[in-house]
Amino acid sequence: MRYKRAVTTEVLSIEPCGHPVDATLRPPGSKSLAHRALVCAALARGPSRIEGLPDGDDVRRMIEALSALGFRVEPSGRVQGSCGEVPAPTATIDAGGAGTVLRLLTALCALGRGPYRLDGDARMRERPVGPLLSALRALGGHARDLAGNGCPPVEIRGGPLRGGAVRLESGMSSQFESALWLVSPFMERPLEVESVGQAVSRPYVAMTRRVMTDFGVVGPGGRASTEGYRGRRYAVEADASGATFLWAAAAVTGGRVRVPGIPTDSPQGELAVLGVLEAMGCRVVRGTEAIQVEGGTLQGVDVDCGDIPDAVPALAVVAAFARGTSRFLGVAHLRHKESDRLEALAAGLHALGAGVEVGEGEVLVRPDKLHGGTICSAGDHRIAMAFGVAGLAVSGVSVQDPGCVAKSYPGFFRDIARLRVAAVRTGDGATVHVPREFA
Repeated sequence: MRYKRAVTTEVLSIEPCGHPVDATLRPPGSKSLAHRALVCAALARGPSRIEGLPDGDDVRRMIEALSALGFRVEPSGRVQGSCGEVPAPTATIDAGGAGTVLRLLTALCALGRGPYRLDGDARMRERPVGPLLSALRALGGHARDLAGNGCPPVEIRGGPLRGGAVRLESGMSSQFESALWLVSPFMERPLEVESVGQAVSRPYVAMTRRVMTDFGVVGPGGRASTEGYRGRRYAVEADASGATFLWAAAAVTGGRVRVPGIPTDSPQGELAVLGVLEAMGCRVVRGTEAIQVEGGTLQGVDVDCGDIPDAVPALAVVAAFARGTSRFLGVAHLRHKESDRLEALAAGLHALGAGVEVGEGEVLVRPDKLHGGTICSAGDHRIAMAFGVAGLAVSGVSVQDPGCVAKSYPGFFRDIARLRVAAVRTGDGATVHVPREFA
């Protein structure tokens, strides 16, 4: 597979700023929006053009997987819709480490004939998909986990999917529900989902419904017409999850970072991180052209992060620079991400001298005198990004396997370098401008 990668032994040393940062940076497009738009466009009637697709491994995986299923999808974002059909009668999909790809396409494959086999890397084979398979079976599909442990690899055969009411365990991932909604326009009856357990990451379900509406389907599972989705031009916003780490850099250096490309009516739930940063002492300006975060005197917070899981590594690093203990609740599902993100985060903060406790569904961060250290990213892009930010404010920080950021933000460490050279010199007030090679 062209996008297959292994955890490497490469180590990147982060050079600290020494001054507050001052920069305007735009992260790649939102992979969460891109995934959903690609699925809607593939199932739509007529062609679509999706602009601003991020050049990360996960979105490339989605394009490659849709192509393997017979859809006409180009890396440029041109998609010819199939009117709700899965063109290939059978296929084998390697999702690598892309959980969204595997889960969304597990439901999509139930619209086809099959068998379809979906698998991933070693970590993916530890990540849950059982609740989605159970829901698909209840709706009339044929879905099974081949290892019998509720994780990939899975095999899917067509339904048809009846629709109607279904109970869904929602405590491990919102992607199970999003997957069902995306194929709901092609069910025999309107879908009704009853969430069981403490649902997590609910804004991502709302995002799914928003993209469905953008492609002509009115309401969750409703139909704008018997044609389902309609092809269209769709622009992918800048990624709020990626922006979180840029704003965190402003917080830990006492500088400011502006991020354009996220509209005021954005459906990206990770924007709730702005309220947390304000509570920690940052100043946030939500403009129509850009969202700016300016660092201040940081203080600890007590906050439920169940709806903003991708922001937790960045917030935990910011908390290490604050006054007082921070408590992040509702984060048990982070154990099922690209790594056991709670353990990876705790190990990294310990390596830099912060006090950390991981409990049942919560993380406590106690600031202390920080020092340099080598961070194991565990092949997790969010862990690598978080400690790349820490390295801007603490000397001697190194990150193992920095290339894992290619999953969502291939140019992240290039942008970290841009932040470093764009630091405001507090002594004379002069600004160091970004050199041409970073522009």
